[in-house]
Amino acid sequence: IFAEYLADRVKARLVLTGRSEPGKSLDALTLRLKELGSEVIYVRADISKRDDVKALMTRAKSQFKEVNGIIHGAGVIRDAYILKKNPADISSVLAPKVFGPLWLDEVSKEEPLDFFVMFSSIASVLGSIGQCDYAYANSFMDHFAEMRERLRSEKHRNGQTISINWPLWQDGGMHPDKETEAWMKRNTGLELLAGDSGIRAFEAVLNAGRTRIMVTYGEADKIKNTLNAVGWNISASPGLQNFKGLQSRKRSDTRGREADGLQEGAENYFKKFLSETLRIPVSRIRSHEPLEKYGIDSVMIMDLTRELEKNFGELSKTLFFEYQTLTELAAYFADNHGERLAELSFPRKPESASETPDLTDPRRRFFSSDKSSNESPELPFQRKRKTTAVYPDFHIKEETLPAYEKAATEEAIAIIGISGRYPMAGNLTEFWENLKAGKDCISEIPADRWDYHQFYDADKEKQGKIYTKWGGFIDDVDKFDALFFNITPREAEVTDPQERLFLETVWHTLEDAGYSKTSLWGHQVGVFVGVMWGEYQLFGPEAVFAGYPMIPGSSYASVANRISYYFNFSGPSIALDTMCSSSITAIHLACQSLRLGESQVAVAGGVNVSIHPQKYLQLCQGRFASSEGRCGSFGEGGDGYVPGEGVGAVLLKPLSRAVSDGDHIYAVIRGSSLNHGGKTNGYTVPNPNAQAALISDVIRKTGIAPGTISYLEAHGTGTVLGDPIEITGLLKAFRAFTQEKQYCSIGSVKSNIGHSESAAGIAALTKVILQMKHKQLVPSLHAETLNPHINFKDSPFYVQQELAEWVRPLIEVNGEKRRCPRRAGISSFGAGGSNVHLILEEYVNEPEYADERSDASLSVSVPQYPQIIVISAKDQERLAAYAGKLKAFLSPDISSEEIGSAKEIVPDEILKTVSEMLYVSETEIDPDEPFDEYGLDAVALSRLAERLSNICTMEITPALLSEYSSVSTLVQY
Repeated sequence: IFAEYLADRVKARLVLTGRSEPGKSLDALTLRLKELGSEVIYVRADISKRDDVKALMTRAKSQFKEVNGIIHGAGVIRDAYILKKNPADISSVLAPKVFGPLWLDEVSKEEPLDFFVMFSSIASVLGSIGQCDYAYANSFMDHFAEMRERLRSEKHRNGQTISINWPLWQDGGMHPDKETEAWMKRNTGLELLAGDSGIRAFEAVLNAGRTRIMVTYGEADKIKNTLNAVGWNISASPGLQNFKGLQSRKRSDTRGREADGLQEGAENYFKKFLSETLRIPVSRIRSHEPLEKYGIDSVMIMDLTRELEKNFGELSKTLFFEYQTLTELAAYFADNHGERLAELSFPRKPESASETPDLTDPRRRFFSSDKSSNESPELPFQRKRKTTAVYPDFHIKEETLPAYEKAATEEAIAIIGISGRYPMAGNLTEFWENLKAGKDCISEIPADRWDYHQFYDADKEKQGKIYTKWGGFIDDVDKFDALFFNITPREAEVTDPQERLFLETVWHTLEDAGYSKTSLWGHQVGVFVGVMWGEYQLFGPEAVFAGYPMIPGSSYASVANRISYYFNFSGPSIALDTMCSSSITAIHLACQSLRLGESQVAVAGGVNVSIHPQKYLQLCQGRFASSEGRCGSFGEGGDGYVPGEGVGAVLLKPLSRAVSDGDHIYAVIRGSSLNHGGKTNGYTVPNPNAQAALISDVIRKTGIAPGTISYLEAHGTGTVLGDPIEITGLLKAFRAFTQEKQYCSIGSVKSNIGHSESAAGIAALTKVILQMKHKQLVPSLHAETLNPHINFKDSPFYVQQELAEWVRPLIEVNGEKRRCPRRAGISSFGAGGSNVHLILEEYVNEPEYADERSDASLSVSVPQYPQIIVISAKDQERLAAYAGKLKAFLSPDISSEEIGSAKEIVPDEILKTVSEMLYVSETEIDPDEPFDEYGLDAVALSRLAERLSNICTMEITPALLSEYSSVSTLVQY
């Protein structure tokens, strides 16, 4: 292989050597090399013999004058347990790899060498049953390389010394049988290295500047685990070069497994299994075709899984979602249930106890785990070493820092403003109170939307009916202050409520961040909003038939463009619909726009309302809606989701700019990513592999160790298989980085407010921000009995079922324990397969891994004397309402329950005061009667104002009593 490479690539002058007599095959080789342009001679020699090597060098120099490089690739194997090896066998194995390098070095020490390369083996690292002498011989080469390289550094040798720990080659002299090859791949991840791929690796090795390099080929994660298990700290950071265009990148596809006997047997087993279960002829079942072609649905998947569990024990209930063809499914079982699969596919006769162990049995020859064997496998050095390795894409791998010390690949984005409205919560204070109390905010469909009785029937089979009558609804979706936004009432009436609601919410978001309309006027502010359904236009045909002159419309683009127009924002203005992942996708695009410089500041969020029965008819027709009226995220027995409403937005800036501008920072988006699930077992069926890849990508971008993520706000729709699929994706992503169990809380806001669809992501983000603000984790509802298809005990996750303090994770850095910021992952998955995940981190104005201290030390001192705040509004009514909101904002410790209680107390106090001044019974006072009707003159009004000021602890003037001139209007004020 290497002779042909050198002849073809560099037209090298070659001296081939070996113990064999010249013959036809050798003559053919030399002829082929000459045809490639090489000058070549063959010298018969045994490199383990000193005199032979001296004669070899003399012959080479007489032919070519000097020697410029040496490649030592000789080796011998004598398979047997060490107890059965004799000295002659051991000597024959050691001689070429121990004496060969010594004699070659001796005769070449004065030569102008460019390189001195020895072909060692991965056996020197992993050992191999029956080959301890071979492992030792290769280890000698590795250490000899280090010694010779030291001599070179002292000017006593020429040419770089390299020892390459090769795996087994497809075309090499030491080739395993098919069964051994399959076992090795299944249990270690190692696969046979093809010749062209090995040549590419060799080129990289020559340029690596390293003395010892390990080359591996196969499934990277398995190989890393195999090497780490024997004390080698193998990392995954790219080092030298990424080779493109090599044959079969990971060999994990069908091309790499077709020659695998176990794979073939597994496919035949599953063909028979599907044939018997589905009652389809085996001849009709194709290994490479999607399983959905055979009519497999979610119900059948559960039955198939139960049948497989009879032979393989407990299995993941999401297998048929992860592996979508019979080939992929067979490969999974070959990798994870190989022994049992082999028993079912290739029944073996039991071995006699007196028989000599068969060293061709792959389970004995390679990395045996057979505890009954009298001999332990030969292991390499047990200390951890820094090494270099070439993985499936032929990256040179080097030791890296712990994950939590990696630098992020993109700038963090600060959240500096936030606002929103959600079911039973007109603002975020009320929203937090509901979350903290574990309140279920689902109700029956309000009468002001439509009369659900005309459509409702609990029977799911009734056509044209809805079997669910519940949802999460926000108040006053039909209310809008049109004149405030310079919109005529007629235009407002035909404008989609989603557009109106988002416009109001963006105003409050800017307000929350401390920015006025004029302060951002004309700036490069981007607007990104997630929106779907567009039901308002469905009222158009009804308006036409009713003869109504104004036709309602729905335009997604207008939801974003209206914001840009009204505030005179000049950045991108984009509305998007990726279904349930819309609003987090909008936030991701906003972050990207900020990083690219398209936007200086960005508004991002989502909106969703249910205003027409068509949505419920469509959801029930597709069996998406819950028949129980609740979203039981990660709970038992869920059969769908409850539609919810919501509108929310955040204001975003690059973190560095937000800090320099002195903005209040709620939290920091460390990173986010998008992908799609591709082809699955059904259009709305999630792909756990795609979800895992997505989450892993965000982890790599941010450089954050998953072990420091202490909360996950899941998509969590509460369905029997949707939730297990989501956990499978999370588990795959996290298990690549940590094996810790049940350290990360998980929950879903959908259990409180239903599935807000295009606003679901912004609702989830808002929940996490509020949890960070209050340093508490709120309960996720309806999961008292967990979904039996999810094994939380063996996962990093546990469902948050009660209100609890959110403690900063404790990590160890350089032997010192420190607290790291609160971090959360947020997932959002669209029904059509569009996935998005982001990692959120609390903003701490101190070093990232600060010493543990009380959160109280981070509080900001405020002046204790009165402050003047100027407020304004379009009219007196809105001014009073705005003043009330400001007061509520400045009294954050007053709960909604306390406010409700005050509304009951204040009228009684006012009635009591008025009755005392008039000397009449409270029952005789009409709350709607003006004060002057009771004979209260200016003096009496002044006295009443004074007394009420003392009772209500606020200034009430006679002028105010003239404006709010009855008990009822005064109470409202």
